[in-house]
Amino acid sequence: MKALFVALVTVLSMSSLACIAAPVDENAPLSKVTLQDGRVILAADQGLTAYTFDVDTDTESKCYNACESAWPPVIAPAGVELGANMGVTIRKDGAQQLTYKGHPVYFFAGDGASGEINGDGLGGVWHIIVQ
Repeated sequence: MKALFVALVTVLSMSSLACIAAPVDENAPLSKVTLQDGRVILAADQGLTAYTFDVDTDTESKCYNACESAWPPVIAPAGVELGANMGVTIRKDGAQQLTYKGHPVYFFAGDGASGEINGDGLGGVWHIIVQ
């Protein structure tokens, strides 16, 4: 299984590079990133791409255990003011996961640099957040 994951990440690593354009708003923990193809996506934590998961219900994460290892939740920084369309949901461990338009937000363990979108479309249920 691990070999399949590594192979999949290697194949998908032909993603577009990006540059951080600007925060969603001045207090937001997510930033807008422009990909080489012109799409503007949301990213956090040093430009790492933010994703949503189709299996989640509104404001409730369904990604735990092995899923959480591959798709770490974006934890809302303590005391930060959230920007427009952002909120939090409480995970089973009590952590406050960032939400965007009511959907929990994640990173992908297969992304290592700003603008990588290696997780986009995986399993047909993981998606970058396009603006």
